[in-house]
Amino acid sequence: MLHWRLLNPCLRPSDHNCLTDSTVCRHVIGDRYAFTCPCRPGFKALSLTDHRDQCVDIDECLVKPHKRPCQPPDIATCTNTAGSYECDCPDKYRLTNTSTTTYVMLQCIERDRCKDDKTACGQDVNGGICDNNGYPDFTCSCFPGFTQIADLCVDLNECEDKTVLDSCADQFAQCVNKQGFYECQCSPGFHRDAVEKVCKISAHAYTIKLRLAMPPNEEYSNVFSADFKTFSNDTQTVLGAMFQNVSHWPCAGTKFLDSQVSQITKFGESYVDATIVMNFDEVSNSSVDCPINNVTSTIKTRLPALCDAENHLTGGTCALEGTSLRVPIVTRIVKSDNNTVNRALPDDYEKTIVGETVKFGCDEANDCSYRHYCEQADSTNSSVYPYNCKCKDPYIPVGNVDNKEVCLDACYPSPCLDSPCEYQSQPPYYTCNCLESYYGVNCSDVPCSPSYCHERGICMVVEGKGQVCECESPYSGVNCEKNVPQWLMESFGAYAGVFLGVSVIGWSARYLMTRNIRKNWWPHMQPPKVKLI
Repeated sequence: MLHWRLLNPCLRPSDHNCLTDSTVCRHVIGDRYAFTCPCRPGFKALSLTDHRDQCVDIDECLVKPHKRPCQPPDIATCTNTAGSYECDCPDKYRLTNTSTTTYVMLQCIERDRCKDDKTACGQDVNGGICDNNGYPDFTCSCFPGFTQIADLCVDLNECEDKTVLDSCADQFAQCVNKQGFYECQCSPGFHRDAVEKVCKISAHAYTIKLRLAMPPNEEYSNVFSADFKTFSNDTQTVLGAMFQNVSHWPCAGTKFLDSQVSQITKFGESYVDATIVMNFDEVSNSSVDCPINNVTSTIKTRLPALCDAENHLTGGTCALEGTSLRVPIVTRIVKSDNNTVNRALPDDYEKTIVGETVKFGCDEANDCSYRHYCEQADSTNSSVYPYNCKCKDPYIPVGNVDNKEVCLDACYPSPCLDSPCEYQSQPPYYTCNCLESYYGVNCSDVPCSPSYCHERGICMVVEGKGQVCECESPYSGVNCEKNVPQWLMESFGAYAGVFLGVSVIGWSARYLMTRNIRKNWWPHMQPPKVKLI
């Protein structure tokens, strides 16, 4: 190693005389203690003296514009440095390396706020639409179901719109806002009819609390989350299979319709409690009432039978109908059945399955909207609503659907143009308090404008006539467009011209007729005179 270092002078600056700022030392292989000093990149050689190239800096910024390393030349700023160069861009541009195998090039490209900042318009959250208007300006537009606040697209709560609330109420449902849209979900005790696609009152409805052997999930607190939706779908699958056969109906003629998960809460570290509304239909008149105990007893009996055969022993729990729902399970020997081993629910667990009947009435579950007040009905027959929804004041009943009056809100949307609307008891059930200068039944007639009377009079709104001008002297006309003295002079001149013209024509005609009488009219056409001899 010592011998090699002595033979290679480029290993130590003191062993060669190359200028370190502009040249580089290169050992000549095979020649003892020989070296050369070629120029560093960014420098060019002028002459060769004593093994050294005399190198000067190359100004890369002085080449032809299309070959400059900083492009485009009218935007980018190229600054020469010792052996190199620097490129700078204005604030609205960013420097991008667009070098190729042929050219080394740095390019100033205009910034795009929409591409550089994904938070603009909420692109990263709600899928807002961002349009670049030249850095740093941009405009936002939002997809349906979202609204723009400042530079963000946020979810639009359609359930704050009275029109949407009315639409859901007309379907016997409640409005539930979701990300980008809303749903009309049936109220407890109502089910969605598969044919008519509206919510109808259920013959029997129950609220069941079911404890499931599943670890708590933060997403379960959000009824709009995908996990909550999956949980709800699994519940519908399990309960549908549980009451599928007639022999498993809790009461004769009581058919399972659907279920709604209203809440999922944490119980310990390994369980969750689900509150479920179950709806049943009355397919015959064989059952007037179906006690809640019949429903809970059926659930306790049928749950072990729904256990997935392959997974029922996993961790002392079993999966139900191949879903993610699990319940604790034990094995028991049934002596009366030749010591057969059966699956069963733990005794303590069975006690947690409780429920109550959904009661309809003005103080219980009802689907009256904010426009109604609830009136208790006498009948409790499931085919007749046990309550009626009556229109509150000042809403006007204009029809009836099932147990609900259809209410007219005469002031929503307001028929009054930018003016207050007040309810009235007589048709059209509203009156408009028009703002100053506005008039008409709906305040829709436009007010006087300064230009209507050409600034030569005062504009007034007269009932039945609209805009009327009270002209200042000496103006007149519908819009005060006439100057009376000027108009008289112009009219007099016109009449005088006509009179003079008629007079000239009349005088000329009289003159010509006089010549004709004297036989001086066209003498060459008169008959020749005959002289008698």
